[in-house]
Amino acid sequence: MNLVELPLVTVVIPTLNSGKTIKKTLESLNVLEYKNMEIVVVDGKSTDDTITIIKQYYGERIRIVTEGKRGRGRAYNRGLLESRGKYVAFLDSDATIATPTWIFKAIKIMEEDERVAV
Repeated sequence: MNLVELPLVTVVIPTLNSGKTIKKTLESLNVLEYKNMEIVVVDGKSTDDTITIIKQYYGERIRIVTEGKRGRGRAYNRGLLESRGKYVAFLDSDATIATPTWIFKAIKIMEEDERVAV
């Protein structure tokens, strides 16, 4: 797969009062080998410093969408609606990426065979 042809991937991160974990989660995305991605954080109206941390460290690199306290499922659905990517990956706001190649490998497999979904 040619690097120029890599499809856009949207990473959707639902969050609510994740000030203690969101920075580590977002930093874990920096180690990914796959770079053609957008990040959409769907916030459930956090009352802690979650949004301040996101804006302070990531500014324009991340789109923040406010959904309200309607649960993780609704946040995922809102993230899908806001997505511009060909593929969407979901990541919890207290999770970190363990493998820097996971998105690249999944995209490569799906691009090579339309019958496969990851």
